[in-house]
This record gives sequence, structure tokens and C-alpha cells, in this order.
Amino acid sequence: MGTYKANGYGLYDMAGNVWEWVWDRYIGNWYGNAAATGGDTRGPNSGSSRAGRGGCWASPADYLRCSSRGYRVPSFMIRALGFRAALGRP
Repeated sequence: MGTYKANGYGLYDMAGNVWEWVWDRYIGNWYGNAAATGGDTRGPNSGSSRAGRGGCWASPADYLRCSSRGYRVPSFMIRALGFRAALGRP
């Protein structure tokens, strides 16, 4: 633990462990949309796929970054896909 410097949130070694399953819906051309340039970039309000971020232990090195995005349908399961439980600000 602590192999690399902490990120902006004070967390260590987060990218590259498993793909992080996130709440964002995924549509391939979303970032070409003007709505994607605003402060809330959670993605479109509908779609059948959810985004995964960050790459995993089985990914090529260029996928091991927080901005790397993939997608799957919510019923997809694989050992290289996880999620992070988080608590919002009180």
C-alpha cells in the first residue's frame, strides 16, 4: 500500500486494481455532445450500459488511468470489475 503518491483525495494505488463500476450511463459519442462540457458530466440520463473506469490488473498499461472508460450492461460480471462504496458529504 502506498506504492505511488496519493491522489487529490488522499487515496493511494486506486487506478489499475479493478475496473471501477460507476453510476454513469454510457453512450459512445457522449463527449461530443455540448451537454458533456458542463459541470455535471455524469453522462446521459438513459441507455442500457453503465461505465467502468480505470482499467484493471489485466489491462494494457495505457488503460490504467482514471479517465479510461469502458462499458457493460449491468448484469455483466467478471473478477476484474468492482465498485467503491462512498459516502457523500454530510
